[in-house]
Amino acid sequence: KAELTNKEISKLQFVPCRQRDCYTKETVKGDGEYERIMDFERSLSNGVNIDDDGYVRPEGEVIPEENDEQKEGQTGEMTEDAVNQTEEQAELISQNNG
Repeated sequence: KAELTNKEISKLQFVPCRQRDCYTKETVKGDGEYERIMDFERSLSNGVNIDDDGYVRPEGEVIPEENDEQKEGQTGEMTEDAVNQTEEQAELISQNNG
């Protein structure tokens, strides 16, 4: 998932899915498959961190704890290289799972 602000990606979230029999189904946290896919994606993702909810951020970026009101208006930024690399890795995973 990508969230745009002023025509630029402000948030990027990797959503682990499983494709089978021409259908794509989102995995659920805690089902084992979710964690397996997230671990695999992280192993491919140099220069970025992917948190447990799938949000992708540049490596080393620290996000302070926030309450729900702060989250509503916040936008983060990723470098174009990090976005391109993440998109390429998502395509590789899609090909490997298909």
